Amino acid sequence: MTDEPRRSADSDRATRADGGDASEEWTDIHLSEPEPDSWEIDLHVEHGAVETVVLRLHADGLPGVVNSLLSDVDDELVRRVLAYAVERQDVDPATLVDEE
Repeated sequence: MTDEPRRSADSDRATRADGGDASEEWTDIHLSEPEPDSWEIDLHVEHGAVETVVLRLHADGLPGVVNSLLSDVDDELVRRVLAYAVERQDVDPATLVDEE
């Protein structure tokens, strides 16, 4: 899996406005009943365009957000995302399974 190319806000708006089905290209992040002060959003705007968006979460809330993201996409994308994360973080997949 490779990093997705960056797109400007204008190109994203054009894609959605042309009648295409954006549901296949977008995944929503839902923070249902988040704890107070458990998240922050930072936007960097330059020349009227959003350059970066940072969603900052407390570390203990990250597993729930990842689970929420993965529950909203199909199984193939879940496998691609997890394989990408394991590769990028240099994790041995055998260490991910708890042995009882």
